[in-house]
Amino acid sequence: RDVFGQDAELKGPLKLTVSHDVAERLLIHRLCVFRNAYPAIQLDLLTTTGLVDLAAREADIAVRLTDKLPDYLVGREVLPMRHGVYGSPAYFERDEKTPKVILFRSSNETPEWVQQHFPGAEVAMNVDDVGTMALAVSHAMGLARMPCYIGDTDPSLRRLDLPLAPSTWGIWILSHVDLRSTARGRVAREFLIESIEAQRGVVLGEKSRYFEAA
Repeated sequence: RDVFGQDAELKGPLKLTVSHDVAERLLIHRLCVFRNAYPAIQLDLLTTTGLVDLAAREADIAVRLTDKLPDYLVGREVLPMRHGVYGSPAYFERDEKTPKVILFRSSNETPEWVQQHFPGAEVAMNVDDVGTMALAVSHAMGLARMPCYIGDTDPSLRRLDLPLAPSTWGIWILSHVDLRSTARGRVAREFLIESIEAQRGVVLGEKSRYFEAA
């Protein structure tokens, strides 16, 4: 890390880790711009929902969804996360007497949004990732609370106009403290921050397709 941290050239390998849903919805279509601007930087993209050890150089930069900054990392929160409750037009057309909801497997208790807006709802499915959740919602299996950058970028989904408690999580750009001074790491962090901020309206849920009741 000491040698790498002294690297001031805009060339060489750069390992980036990001969750699959953030890569797909917010970053992949922007990385071609980065490659054209810095062709000598060799991008190594790792899409995973698991934690990657930045200290062990499993990655140089992480785009992470979190509510706090780990002690051994440096970085910044780019934007807070906003959520909505989404369903498909086909689901809304069925006019379910008992609402169906799709929850994460990690939900040990009935989530607040279900208690508040859909008491007595039936759990149609438990899933372990937001991509599967969005796909299940698009196939009219039920309603789900998802990040706006997921729901608002899927043309098959509609958001219900419901008040939700704000999330404490945000989208963070992180790197190890020993690697913050590398030139290629610096330009990559700046590019990622600008790319996410350029999509502020999507992340903050300002471009929703709302369900319109008949």
